[in-house]
Amino acid sequence: PAMLTALGPAEQKALSFLTLIVCGYLLRSKVHDKKALAGVRAIVLNALLPAVIFKGLLGITISRSAMGLPAINAAHALAQLCVGALVSRAVLPPDAPRRGATSASLAFMASTFGAGLSSFVFVKEFAPSATGACALMDLASKMFVLAVLPPAMRATFRPSRIRSGAGSGTATARSGLAASALATLAEPLNLAIAAALVLNVLGLTTRDLGFLGLAIDRLEGAQTPVLFLLIGLTISLSGSTPFVCGALTLARAALAQLCAGVTVRALGLEGDMAIALVMTFQAATSVTGYAQLEKVAAGVTAAGGRGEEECALAIALDLVGYSFPLAIVLNAAAGLGGQAYVRHLPFVATGLAAAATAVAALGRSRGNPGTMHVGWTKGAGSASDKSR
Repeated sequence: PAMLTALGPAEQKALSFLTLIVCGYLLRSKVHDKKALAGVRAIVLNALLPAVIFKGLLGITISRSAMGLPAINAAHALAQLCVGALVSRAVLPPDAPRRGATSASLAFMASTFGAGLSSFVFVKEFAPSATGACALMDLASKMFVLAVLPPAMRATFRPSRIRSGAGSGTATARSGLAASALATLAEPLNLAIAAALVLNVLGLTTRDLGFLGLAIDRLEGAQTPVLFLLIGLTISLSGSTPFVCGALTLARAALAQLCAGVTVRALGLEGDMAIALVMTFQAATSVTGYAQLEKVAAGVTAAGGRGEEECALAIALDLVGYSFPLAIVLNAAAGLGGQAYVRHLPFVATGLAAAATAVAALGRSRGNPGTMHVGWTKGAGSASDKSR
């Protein structure tokens, strides 16, 4: 017991996340039905995640002095998107199923950041005076995921025939556009964003919403345990998936170190601000980004396609699961190392890049290029690797 309580609050919370993932993995023999897992995933994406986004946007205040931080984080996200496209193409086996689509999905996910789950707890513990700046950078990440990525995903995964309407008249086009706008606004995630922005302008919080606010608070609190259990239930540890996701996760972290080092030096950041920026850049991939990808996949399926496979949803969720342990380790190291860690960012980046290269090479040397986690089956695990 003494060993279990010797760690600080941030380390305790981080290890609790890993424990939930392990618990989810151990529950695979009990929860392996595709419909059951789809139901859990639907609850996360349509109830719990909207509550988290709602509370996050409701509590954000923007100051003029920190207006440059969102632009910096947006530039980092774009850099991760471009490099992620190159790295994912390089680490995927040559004859992996749907290689182009899988590469695109991984690149989109690599450009997302879930600072709320993987960075905030460390910033609050080790750099408390910069918590507001971290929240502002996270806002930029959310806007990138919610406003920039969805059109890019739709353009990538939806053929022109899916987007074309059956009617050609102006009235039909207008009615279709109006129906599409209403359907988009009715999506739980979009509705939560719109409501939060309106209440933020009015200066209201969940405390002002009475029992509705209490319900939202409880949904928000349930998101973390359910999400990490789901990751444990679905993450793939067989075939090529560990090597592909592992190499991309390490390469993504290496780029984060380089971008953080350049930003800290260029802006002359010191103390808590420098540490907070590094921790935010080191955040794991975002479940909100995965939610956007799943919405696009649903559109492909509704149009007669196989959205889950065409958008490579399974390996995209795997990347979320693989990115969290590394983000937790790096942020714990940044917090404990302090300014020494910040000064050695180039060396950390070099080590991570070397590790990514080694993992990718090891994956290719195993000679198992066709086994990829691209879909679901009814087996002992929640999902299985399969090729087409």
